[in-house]
Amino acid sequence: MLRKRIILPIIFLGLLALMLVPLHLFHFGAEEATASIQIHSERPRFLAENHQQINYDAFVNTHIALLRSTMVLDRVLEMPDVARLPIVIKQRDRRA
Repeated sequence: MLRKRIILPIIFLGLLALMLVPLHLFHFGAEEATASIQIHSERPRFLAENHQQINYDAFVNTHIALLRSTMVLDRVLEMPDVARLPIVIKQRDRRA
C-alpha cells in the first residue's frame, strides 16, 4: 500500500510534466520581432579611384540610365521566370 502511495504521485507528476512541455514550446512561437530604420539626412559621398569626390547627382543619373538600358532589359527578359509572365508573352515587341 505504501508503494502505491509513492508510485501514483510520481506517475502523475511525470504525466503532468509531459503535458507541460508542449505548452512551453508553443509559448516561444508567440514572440514578436521588431526592427528599426535609421535615415541619414546627408547625401553619401563617393570617391573615384583617384580619390576625387564624384558628383552624387551624376552618379545616380548614370545608374538610372544603366537600369533603363536595353542591355539590362534583355538580360532580365532572358530569365525563365520573367519570360513566362503573361504580360511579357502578350507583347509583340519584347522591349515594349
